Amino acid sequence: MRKLTELTNEGDARQMVDALLVAGIDSEVRTREPWEVWVLDDDDLARARQVAGQFTPGAAGSEVVRAAAAIREQRARRQSRAGRRMVQVADQWRGGPAQGIGPVTLFLVIGSVLVALYSDFGDPLTMTIQNLSIEPWDSPEYWGGCETARCGGWSRRC
Repeated sequence: MRKLTELTNEGDARQMVDALLVAGIDSEVRTREPWEVWVLDDDDLARARQVAGQFTPGAAGSEVVRAAAAIREQRARRQSRAGRRMVQVADQWRGGPAQGIGPVTLFLVIGSVLVALYSDFGDPLTMTIQNLSIEPWDSPEYWGGCETARCGGWSRRC
């Protein structure tokens, strides 16, 4: 983005922006006194200087203003159509903007709470833990085949 020129009148600056737009150059007015016209693309600066050299303040006809308005309207319609074609993938993955707890998650949470309550929060001596285990906790196979290991004597072998 480069500054093209400064003008003392806002209307003249807006007419220059319109003339640049009709020439295919995107630009904008910076609202400070003096009014500055900035070219948005640096590659268009040389062509913008040519258009600015031919521009006379106050002499831009209503044709230029109408043509610039038509270009802006066409761009707005194109932008609107592009916005409708845009898909927010994150919303589709989540199932929409509003989220809630899914049925599987709810089932797992309730099941986990019930198992925790019925097992006295993981006490290995309760029947719930014994029933949920593949191998009973009090069997010698679980403790490595050694009864002394169960009493804390891991250093001794049977």
